Amino acid sequence: MRNSPSQWLGFHPGEQIFRLRRNMKAQIIIAVFLGASLAAINEEGQPVKRLIKWGESDQGSWLGEEELFTLIKSGIHFVDVTTSKFPGGINRTTIGEHVIPGNLRFEDIVLTAIGNIDIDRMMTFVDRLDNFPNRYYNNQNGVDAADWVERMVKVAIIDPGYEGRVTVTKFNHSCAQHSIIARIEGSDPILKDEFVVFGAHFDSINKDDPVNGIAPGANDNASGSVTLFESLRVLIETGFVPKRSIEFQWYSAEEVGLRGSGDIAETYYNQGVKIVAMVNYDEVGFRSGPNQFGLLTDYTSPILTALLRLVIEKYCSILWINHFCGYACSDHASFTRHGYPTACASSYPLSPDIHTPADTADKMSFEQVAEFVKLTVGVAIEIG
Repeated sequence: MRNSPSQWLGFHPGEQIFRLRRNMKAQIIIAVFLGASLAAINEEGQPVKRLIKWGESDQGSWLGEEELFTLIKSGIHFVDVTTSKFPGGINRTTIGEHVIPGNLRFEDIVLTAIGNIDIDRMMTFVDRLDNFPNRYYNNQNGVDAADWVERMVKVAIIDPGYEGRVTVTKFNHSCAQHSIIARIEGSDPILKDEFVVFGAHFDSINKDDPVNGIAPGANDNASGSVTLFESLRVLIETGFVPKRSIEFQWYSAEEVGLRGSGDIAETYYNQGVKIVAMVNYDEVGFRSGPNQFGLLTDYTSPILTALLRLVIEKYCSILWINHFCGYACSDHASFTRHGYPTACASSYPLSPDIHTPADTADKMSFEQVAEFVKLTVGVAIEIG
């Protein structure tokens, strides 16, 4: 996730101030990159420069790796649309919102499920994931981390007593690091073709030395990754078999322009996959502060976000707060661009240590991460 504490403002005048600040930063960067408008191609036919957008009205600029690193260090949100057939997004009515419930219906099964949350299991997952020197999307550490997450997810779905069908697949990209998708297939012959998606990125980055710098990425975003892992495990242990299909997606290359989630969202759109809800997690479980859920209110679905509030108020022990983080701040934006209803949750306040060697597990509250697992399980059961 690429944002800063100055973005956590709960009112529209503050949003205007934030956007002005962001635009001022963008103008500085644009001035540096004037003239970088043509895409260079390497011997393998892959672009050396990437087509980058940092606003809805922006037509995009071709930027090289060092220029992208400058954006990251400056805290400017951007999306990589180099390979996108829809660089401006899909302009149409949001898909699937009519199936999102306006009230909670399955209290007994949700309470049973959240009783299976295992904090020690979550701590073990994060401790191993943040032990990679970094999880940069295009180096061996990043590839090794992807392979490890894939192995862990494949182990998590093993349960001889589970009556549903669960699969794990890798989603390859043009970069070295792949994404991972776990699917609980829906049991209803019609509704199984509708999908509820939960997503989180697992790559990490050091803003001062992106390729080789130490980037444990515990809060950003081993925390979101373990939220998905534990939620998947809890649903299987509970024996929950949904009517709709549920997917848990671990994304590569979020830190360099939402590339992993962007490929998946566009592929699903092109294949006509009907996603009725997509919930993204980024930077959850930071130890300090009031420990609230931060729910995005920009570039998200108000109807889906309202369901998240209901689940939090019913099953969770911490409060929620509305916030926004601007254009392309995390992976939900890839699905929003393709017309799917999305929501995104983070902790409030955000950690000041993201993208540095100090983003370590000792600064996390796994009790708070468990609250995000409760949210995930509740939403999965209510919509699935």
